[in-house]
Amino acid sequence: MFAKSRQLQWQKPLEWTSGLSEDDISEDEMELSEQEIGDSYQLSPICHPHEWYLPETGRPQRCCTPEGEFAVNLTESSFNIQDWALSYRPRGWPDSFDFPQDPSNFADCKELFPNPLHCRLCLTVGPCACGPAQFFNPLVELVTYKGKGRGVRTLQDIPEDTYIAEFAGEIVPNGQIDDYDLDFSLPQQGDEAGRIQSAGLIRPVIRGNFTRYINHSCDPGSEFFDAYVGGKIRQVVKTIKRVPAFTELTVHYGSTYWLEEWRSCACGEEKCEWSKEAKLKKARQIGESSKMDTSPG
Repeated sequence: MFAKSRQLQWQKPLEWTSGLSEDDISEDEMELSEQEIGDSYQLSPICHPHEWYLPETGRPQRCCTPEGEFAVNLTESSFNIQDWALSYRPRGWPDSFDFPQDPSNFADCKELFPNPLHCRLCLTVGPCACGPAQFFNPLVELVTYKGKGRGVRTLQDIPEDTYIAEFAGEIVPNGQIDDYDLDFSLPQQGDEAGRIQSAGLIRPVIRGNFTRYINHSCDPGSEFFDAYVGGKIRQVVKTIKRVPAFTELTVHYGSTYWLEEWRSCACGEEKCEWSKEAKLKKARQIGESSKMDTSPG
């Protein structure tokens, strides 16, 4: 569908990337693709493909924020110092590192990194020419998964231990956290409880790339990872196992995300930890444990 909506040749790349051929796709699947896309449908040439998604039924739709604003695609995270004009210096921010400035530049801070870092992609020590284009950047499309909303479907195999792409968004000061936000952690700076201090947030709700739509799974195929690439500290998505073509790309959001009482996981995995049933079971176990701890004798 990704290729057909963009009038691209897709049969040969399909064979190269997945080992499948056109003959392996059923007539029902082909018919469904034609119905979803439509013979005359084309994406606007001024829009990036990852600014569109496939709903459960009907034609592709533009990605919008909850407030109805069109979502915009970024190739890498952006920093605007004006957004930080009224912000406070985060606890744990290095004394030798001026504030405010882009946390991506922490690699230049000798207080945090006394020794030069090596690029995760080319292994060069210190700054190099690597950037967003050097990540794996697989062919993916945004689709709607029943019960989960928008998600990311792969269109080619992604090997294990692959740096897929940067988790891109606007780097903003700490404050009210949006569901899409990801902490930009201060490397090697822990508080008395051993937690990592947050230097800011990566906010992709308006400006970001496809990684903002990766859904949670209790048995994910990828993880969020801090990586030094091209002279910057970047938040990236890295596979922790092979992700086959035409499957959903997922990541674990972390247990803290699911502690909100109203949230429940819909990943459907056999070992799901945060479904409504699993959360009720945990609550009962905690209640029973508390009763035993407070019982006399």
